[in-house]
Amino acid sequence: MRIRILLECSRMQRVPIDHHDLLRGAIYRWLEISDAEFARQTHDEGYGDGARKLKLFTYSLLRVPRSQRRLEAARDILAIAPGRIEWWITSPKDDFLRHEIQGLIASRQALYVGDAAFRVVSVEAHPTPTFASPTSFICLTPIVASVPDPEGGSTARFLTHEQPLEFSEAVRKNLLRKHALVNGQIPKDDSLSLTFADSYISAHRPTKLRRIRGISVRGIEAPFTLTGSPELMQTAWECGLGEKNGCGFGMIEVSSYR
Repeated sequence: MRIRILLECSRMQRVPIDHHDLLRGAIYRWLEISDAEFARQTHDEGYGDGARKLKLFTYSLLRVPRSQRRLEAARDILAIAPGRIEWWITSPKDDFLRHEIQGLIASRQALYVGDAAFRVVSVEAHPTPTFASPTSFICLTPIVASVPDPEGGSTARFLTHEQPLEFSEAVRKNLLRKHALVNGQIPKDDSLSLTFADSYISAHRPTKLRRIRGISVRGIEAPFTLTGSPELMQTAWECGLGEKNGCGFGMIEVSSYR
């Protein structure tokens, strides 16, 4: 499931273009207001075994209509004019979303993003749709996929649309792990392939570089099609596709793009 938070911008507000970290902070503030121990467990422990534990949620950046936004590139700032904007948060964990809503309500129904403040107008729950193969999607935030450094170093190598088979397999393996954590097992049909829309790739620059907690992260933002297991598509829609979902990457939506 996911929630759509409708916000009111009453005067010109400015936020960093890369405001993943600030929104992540808001998510944990709302969790802590609702249940401090749940917030600590989500932040410190996550889900799964080993060092690379998963958060099992992701979120969009602020969704601002084109007519209402202006980029101040020299300062890496997004200027937002008065009006309505929206923010999406998704997770397969109902308790996570319940605590988000409870914390939001208790926080005087306001979202603070750095020095900017937005009034919460409404919160809507959106159930998971039914998926079939193939299904087309768009990215609300970039998809991150990586493989270990071939030289044996500690830094992973980020994949792009220029390594389509590696990228597709990396996100499939990541989804299998998420599905097992959510459902206790991998699906009977564990097939899945990702294909980016060639027409979009040829006309745009799909590679996005973002700064998260002082680290540069490379992802792909382009329409794509998933073919294979509908159960893995559901996992991608609920948890996020690819890596670093807890930092706001890999949020996707169903699309009719061709």
